[in-house]
Amino acid sequence: MIILDIRSLLLLPIMCYLFTKNWYIVFVALLFCTRFMNSPDRLQEDIKHDKFYSPASGYIKFINTDKEFVTISMFLNIFDNHTQYIPTVSYLKNIEHKHGIFEPAYLEHSVNNERVVNTLYNPTYDFNFTITQITGILTRRILSLQIPNNNKLLYPGERLGFIMLGSRVDISIPTKNIKQILVNPNTHISEMTPLFILKS
Repeated sequence: MIILDIRSLLLLPIMCYLFTKNWYIVFVALLFCTRFMNSPDRLQEDIKHDKFYSPASGYIKFINTDKEFVTISMFLNIFDNHTQYIPTVSYLKNIEHKHGIFEPAYLEHSVNNERVVNTLYNPTYDFNFTITQITGILTRRILSLQIPNNNKLLYPGERLGFIMLGSRVDISIPTKNIKQILVNPNTHISEMTPLFILKS
């Protein structure tokens, strides 16, 4: 599936032409944008309800744990799949867009960048969690591919959203609902890799 965002699809080629006046570079930029907007299907056939999967592909920069929440921060480079997926059986309760700055996504304080906070509810283990899509220094576009609906149950691997170019994704869930953390900082993982084993 290709995420057709016409504004983003045209912006990079136009900028390339303005700076280079070279149609070959424009054509390469257009091919890159088309490839970048590819969104693979990741719907899971064998669902493990006690597993919380990674909603994104990327490099795990931080894992912060306190008494209330565990937060994993992932940096996505331009070669990662920039689709975000539903990580566990859940309802999408709310989507909140927050205005902010545009710092490089790999910096810790990029948490203050332009971002979209998705709040979801897992009915199996009765907890809310958030997936925050954060822009980078080049990114200006976050696309939501779902709408909040307390009556629509979403399954692991369904598309949640898409971020253009380099960016960051934060996943935050209550500490009391985590039995085991399955990943480590400073590692690169693919989307739908198990992050946590859940507990009620």
